[in-house]
Amino acid sequence: MLGLLEQLGKEKRYAIRKEKLRVDMAWSRDSRDLVAIEHENEGGKVSGLLDDEVENLLSVACPLLVLVTYFDRSEFDKNLDELDELKEQAKQKMFQKRRFDAEFLLVAGDCDTYARPEDQFWAAYILYPSISATPFLCPPGPWEVE
Repeated sequence: MLGLLEQLGKEKRYAIRKEKLRVDMAWSRDSRDLVAIEHENEGGKVSGLLDDEVENLLSVACPLLVLVTYFDRSEFDKNLDELDELKEQAKQKMFQKRRFDAEFLLVAGDCDTYARPEDQFWAAYILYPSISATPFLCPPGPWEVE
């Protein structure tokens, strides 16, 4: 997968740097890192992704952070459920680290190899740190109709 990502980055005219800082690969232009990629292929350990891979990605100043991981097909649905929790925790970490400048792409696939690409399972999520506000009390004003 890293070879494919490297080739894709080159085709899109990025300079590719491997093992940059704490991530597997970074794509850059004009000496500015724009995409940080972390690739984890130890299928089945969702909890470890947050502690290691997400932390590594959040330590790099890039506008796009990409985490690619794999799971056994027999455990895929269970791991997708666990990824829901990981997504929320990753968004919280982005918020805590004030990474409002970044988008986080989480891509999960099954770890089996298939002759036909359409037989593969993939799920992808894009995460944004956000704040939503719900007003609980509004002061009275001239706009209210009695």
